[in-house]
Amino acid sequence: WEPLPGYIRADDHHPSVQYEGAWSTVGADDACCGTLTETSARDAVTEMEFRGSRVEWFAQLAPVAAIAWVQIDGGQPMPVDTWSATTVDQAQAFSFEFASTDWHERPRRRDESREPPYLSNLG
Repeated sequence: WEPLPGYIRADDHHPSVQYEGAWSTVGADDACCGTLTETSARDAVTEMEFRGSRVEWFAQLAPVAAIAWVQIDGGQPMPVDTWSATTVDQAQAFSFEFASTDWHERPRRRDESREPPYLSNLG
């Protein structure tokens, strides 16, 4: 995996995205590249390392979704609510702009506040 200069869209199968714990991939016609990666495990984590000055996460918001915690570069974890009364595909769930372009790490984990699966479409 070699990072490319400029904008990059990393979907749930991009080699920069690493998974820990129990995750499964399901087909989703409206998702980027046709899949979502989901978990119902409370300790499941995804991590993405990238060089840039901005990160955006697009996800499917849904009635079966949960609170995800986003932690960037070892900073304070930030809650991201991916729940919605109706399903919303490719919604921008999170964005963050850095002070400068550098290497960054973005781990996310599922929160314990809701039981249904957490759906992730990384972007």
